[in-house]
Amino acid sequence: AFRIYSEAINSIDVDTIDGTNIQSKVTEFLLRRMANIAIDEKDFVSAKNALDALTSINPSAAPLYAELLRLLGEHQQAVNIYQEYLATAPEDYFNMNRLAQAYLSLGIPDASRSIVDHILEKAPNNPEAKSLKKKLESIVWKFVRLLIEHKTYSRFYKNRL
Repeated sequence: AFRIYSEAINSIDVDTIDGTNIQSKVTEFLLRRMANIAIDEKDFVSAKNALDALTSINPSAAPLYAELLRLLGEHQQAVNIYQEYLATAPEDYFNMNRLAQAYLSLGIPDASRSIVDHILEKAPNNPEAKSLKKKLESIVWKFVRLLIEHKTYSRFYKNRL
């Protein structure tokens, strides 16, 4: 299927019809279809390639590409793409939440918290941001408990030596 779609993309020779860029529209359609097929077949390398190419044609596809990267564990690249996209869509709280999750996956809870606080300032009833804020608070308390246990543990063994 990919070969057929690739050949179709390469064989488009009509640039415009009635002022509409047909080549771009057809290429976009074929790349979306290629990405869908690749994801269905769990061929994530091909899906990444198709979504990368699609994003260069239509920047509104960037969140799809970033989310695939995030789910594949390529968190830093996902963060970069989300940031570029959100610079053009500053009120897209859904994808801001995804960016916050990517930061959390990178082990940067301060950046995640900053984004969540921004979302809740602008959209106080955003359920995903509320949920992520609770998760962040839980992580902080777990870290504090670990520090306390470490101090107690260290003191206990220090006194034994």
